[in-house]
Amino acid sequence: MTQPYQSRKQIHRKKKKNWLPLLPVCILFLAGGTYVINKMLVDLNPQQEKAHASSSSKKSEKEQAKESLLTQLSNEKWTKSESYSTSEQTFFIDDLKNEENLGLLFSHFPKENAPEIVTGKEVSEDYSEALKRVYYDFSSYTWNETKKIYDKTESNSGEASFMKADTHELPKITDFFPSKTELMHSHFLIQQEILNSSQDGNKIIDEVLNQQPFTPEELTVSKVNDVGIQVNLTKPIGDVSSFTLPWAEFAYYLNPKYVSTQYFPKKETKQVALTFDDGPSPETTERLLDILKEENVKATFFVLGNAAQANPSILEKIISEGHVIGNHSYDHAKLTQLSPEAVKKEMQDTDKIVYQTTGQLPKYIRPPYGAMKESIAKTLNQPLIHWNIDTEDWKKGSPEDIVGAVNENLENGSVILLHDIHKTSVDSVQPLIQSLKKQGYTFTSINSLFEGPHRGTQYFGGSREINVFQ
Repeated sequence: MTQPYQSRKQIHRKKKKNWLPLLPVCILFLAGGTYVINKMLVDLNPQQEKAHASSSSKKSEKEQAKESLLTQLSNEKWTKSESYSTSEQTFFIDDLKNEENLGLLFSHFPKENAPEIVTGKEVSEDYSEALKRVYYDFSSYTWNETKKIYDKTESNSGEASFMKADTHELPKITDFFPSKTELMHSHFLIQQEILNSSQDGNKIIDEVLNQQPFTPEELTVSKVNDVGIQVNLTKPIGDVSSFTLPWAEFAYYLNPKYVSTQYFPKKETKQVALTFDDGPSPETTERLLDILKEENVKATFFVLGNAAQANPSILEKIISEGHVIGNHSYDHAKLTQLSPEAVKKEMQDTDKIVYQTTGQLPKYIRPPYGAMKESIAKTLNQPLIHWNIDTEDWKKGSPEDIVGAVNENLENGSVILLHDIHKTSVDSVQPLIQSLKKQGYTFTSINSLFEGPHRGTQYFGGSREINVFQ
């Protein structure tokens, strides 16, 4: 029997109808196969499956804790720093004013180990009448995997910056030294700081010693911090283009409005300064240093250049034990009988010997025999320190005579002259110190006694007036 004609479309539709009933069965078969395969994989590696589930759980807890912490922090007074936000870290800063503070944050938290969340508050304190001390207190938050919380750690920015209390600007050199004269008074200390800043001070020692006092126009303040005032030179000296004026050294020479009161201790009503001339001597100076150490007393040693050159180890011991060195000329010449050039050589030769041995310049000058005149004083950099009590120990026969000479002339603020080259003088030191202590006297430095002695000025001690060479 002949089959009726069927179009290709009809044949295709008929075939499609034939396999459609099987489609649900195929889907069910594929789903079951997938389940079986996954089950086999899980059975083969159950630890991996557990770790995956645990990891998902931890991430959820951490994210939840972070969201809660950020919500809490956002309710406080913070300004979010867009410049310092990354996909891994969030930073909140209070009173953010400029990019320098962002740099401070960068340096405080290095990128490789920075915490996830950091907050910072600007703290401003009164440093002195005219200066504010500004720094940042930071709180950092790091995820604690064991406790499932963010641990908080307190820290601060370390170095503080200083600004003027009235204008919030960096002070100028004229704020610290209102006049050229006031800057000149501290020139001998500036010379030391320039040498301290050099890679090799011996290469520039002559240039530094011959440097005239700076004018305010030659110095620019670049930074003020807890250490002191960082200054830039308009014209470098050797390899030095900047140096620091430490608060502790320069306090008495600066405008007191800009200095913390901690550098101006209350002055004792009964204090004296011990000074020793003509050394160092290997026979006597070292024993003297041991006595001073035992009694916990500091002194000033006015050394001769030739003696210092012959005894460098004693010179080093004087400095290492906290005493001060002054310049007593090279060979005890009477300066008033020398030309200005010869005086300069006497002093600079001794300055260089002391510096090359100890790294320190002599702070003061004591003219041999106390001989000084205005024309010479104007050529010298350091303050001129004389005395008001001359023990005449060089001609006294016993330690008791020396102690008696001091007690007969003793007054507050006395500068006592002794020599560390005579055995009798050294023998008198311990009983002298003990006698003065019993009378209520304390021992102080030349710097503290005269509250920052000035260049070109003669100081004597006690009730004797100073003599200023204009």
